[in-house]
Amino acid sequence: MTNMTQINKNEGHKQQTPLAVYRERVATGELNYDSDQERVVTRLDKLWHELLAMPDRLPPLPPP
Repeated sequence: MTNMTQINKNEGHKQQTPLAVYRERVATGELNYDSDQERVVTRLDKLWHELLAMPDRLPPLPPP
């Protein structure tokens, strides 16, 4: 199973953050600015950064 960290690390270029993509689309007129949408995308952006900072592998589970 491929996770997003692997995808981002294997692309070989810096991927735009969710917030950067939202702001770019607003700037080009593809989306209309909405303060509620920006607030949600800002929270998504924070989560995106947190997930990227996670180690690639989870520690082993303790025995049952």
